[in-house]
Amino acid sequence: MRDPNATLAKFGMDPEKIVEKRMRRASRLHDHIFDGVGGIVGEILSMCDHCGFGNASRLHVLRGAAEPPLFALAISITYPPDIEAAPGDKIPLDSLVFAGLFLAHASENAAGRAPEAIDNAMHDTHTAFEKLTGRLFRDCFIDTCGCATCKQHRKRTGIKLNPDRTDRWI
Repeated sequence: MRDPNATLAKFGMDPEKIVEKRMRRASRLHDHIFDGVGGIVGEILSMCDHCGFGNASRLHVLRGAAEPPLFALAISITYPPDIEAAPGDKIPLDSLVFAGLFLAHASENAAGRAPEAIDNAMHDTHTAFEKLTGRLFRDCFIDTCGCATCKQHRKRTGIKLNPDRTDRWI
């Protein structure tokens, strides 16, 4: 297996700078998408007010806007073999629950969030999911991440570390 860091070094690229650049690009993309979607949600709420919709109608309209991204997040955040094993086009309920919890924990605009908790969204989501369901969730980073939490999750689930897989964090 090839070492991605050695390949980058062979071409005169610093792996740390590449990761930093990707993180900056991902952060900028997140900001642009957040602003764009925020504008769309604002327009939907204005339309609801203009049409005289109450809270129940707003809920149905906004649910239509929220469900597709939640499904996409559930597919993306789940360990790939678990999604591939799902029957047909079904998304496992655990994936949807985990995705919803992850959104709640990752939202930097949530009321009462401590600043030091913002970067711990994935760990906090795993903790909440395990408390809620009594099960461990196998996320898409479980076989590529070397942190202590993922190492513990791999040990409990029998998944092997594969740090060379191209689909890893940033």
